Amino acid sequence: MDKNFDVILPVIKAAVEDTDKFEPLIDSLKLLKTLFKNTQPGATPNFLKQATQIQGFLLASLNHDYSRVVGAGLSVTGSFVTTLLKKDGNFNSEFKSLINPIYDAVYSKLCKHDIDQEVK
Repeated sequence: MDKNFDVILPVIKAAVEDTDKFEPLIDSLKLLKTLFKNTQPGATPNFLKQATQIQGFLLASLNHDYSRVVGAGLSVTGSFVTTLLKKDGNFNSEFKSLINPIYDAVYSKLCKHDIDQEVK
């Protein structure tokens, strides 16, 4: 799947930008999670060339109005962050700038009291 990430990326982008349908977005997030979970820390997969764009997708999902999208976004975000680690467990310096916005978005969701329990 990583080999063909450049082909998959426009489909994911279209799902993120389509505000009328939620299921394609949730399915795209599940696809990303599968990709990320099958990546070992320290590896250099093709999708990391698009890490900034992936971060944008994840932030959009974390700030979505629909709680199922937020829940899927939280789930995939953890897997994505893991792919940014080196083998020694530290963040790859190339991707450190991506971490703070992701952390802030996740933290804000976990601190909310009026959010669906399914999301937390």
